[in-house]
Amino acid sequence: MPILIGRHEFKGPVTASQVVPQIPGLYAVLYQDNLGLSIVQMAESVDLSKTAAALKNAKNTSLVFFPCRDPIQRKTILKDLMQEYEYEDETETALPEQLKAAAS
Repeated sequence: MPILIGRHEFKGPVTASQVVPQIPGLYAVLYQDNLGLSIVQMAESVDLSKTAAALKNAKNTSLVFFPCRDPIQRKTILKDLMQEYEYEDETETALPEQLKAAAS
């Protein structure tokens, strides 16, 4: 079931136990709590499968991804999404503490 973020359909959501392709693209980490589902991080990755694996110990999270091989296009789309969701830049995220350790 694709998830629309901005004007882009992200594939997923997937959990760390599911197979994510070993391709470059954009991703968003989704966090589920009693208030609902939130985007807690958006970034680009040269290997989406490694990004998904890094989140394997994070509870209540899933990953959605947008395959994109062109690095310039990835940066442009990410910049647009960050502005739309009012992030200052790619480094600003609202990761809950338990996700910070898993994502690093």
